Amino acid sequence: MKKSMLVLACVLATAVIILTIGGIFSMRKESQGKEKQVLQETVKKERVAAQQIKNTFSDIQEIHFWEYTKNPLTGHITVSVSVETDDVKKSEFDVDMGENDDRDEKYSGSGELPKLIEGKTENKIKVIFSDQSEEVL
Repeated sequence: MKKSMLVLACVLATAVIILTIGGIFSMRKESQGKEKQVLQETVKKERVAAQQIKNTFSDIQEIHFWEYTKNPLTGHITVSVSVETDDVKKSEFDVDMGENDDRDEKYSGSGELPKLIEGKTENKIKVIFSDQSEEVL
């Protein structure tokens, strides 16, 4: 009788340990999935912002989105942007994007842009997104 109780206790302890480890892995995987989804949404919004920057300033060669933060209360994402022009001038500023800002006219930026000239960039530009993927627009 004592032996069967001991075996039953070992089996139950093992089952609890296995279920606990499985739960931890499941929660971790779900968390990584949410982070990946947020990053994909951010890249989509960065693409819209890049197109707007290209349509607003002339002689742009490269746009680099390098850091983003999301405000969980408002849903707004702030992305740090570096813009290089033909004459190798570099400007850095932040771009704020809202939860439903998928249209070009929703673009808003902060910071002074003394090195950028208003106009439209006609040539292809290199865009590096915050997930380090690259695209030519």
